[in-house]
Amino acid sequence: EAWGDAHQNLAVLELTIRRDGAKARRWMAQALKIGPANREGRRPLLDICDALAQNPEYDLASSAMVRNMVWLHSPKR
Repeated sequence: EAWGDAHQNLAVLELTIRRDGAKARRWMAQALKIGPANREGRRPLLDICDALAQNPEYDLASSAMVRNMVWLHSPKR
């Protein structure tokens, strides 16, 4: 479980601080693969990663899941 948590944390880092949707997606996909099963509730983050990868101006704060998971302290680039 901790190994999956580490991958999820790296996904959140890439998503919110570095704003790199493609890298965030790779980390999150691996976190989902590792598990545990209750991590499946985070699967919608893959869509958010894709949205950011396609549009660097994507507003992460528009996602309730992201708002509820992390403090969005990263300035827009």
